[in-house]
Amino acid sequence: MLKEQAAWRRGDEEIALTWRGKRRSEPGTDLPAGFPALTELAALKLPYTKVEDLLGPTPEQSADVEELAAAGLPRKLAREVIAALTEL
Repeated sequence: MLKEQAAWRRGDEEIALTWRGKRRSEPGTDLPAGFPALTELAALKLPYTKVEDLLGPTPEQSADVEELAAAGLPRKLAREVIAALTEL
């Protein structure tokens, strides 16, 4: 996900979509039904659809309210997502 994020920031859509395809082909755990802002997370330019998208490869790289807000999620929903993430 980090490489896809970097490509979007650079404005390199082709590379970003290549990284997205790779990311989607990797195994992961879908966000559970009833997870806050599930539809909104999936609709972002950089979609978050798996638990691993939010957790990141290390705890230091987990999504936070600022990252989700920068991605286009309203702060209130971003706070709800992060709160629910701690419950998983």
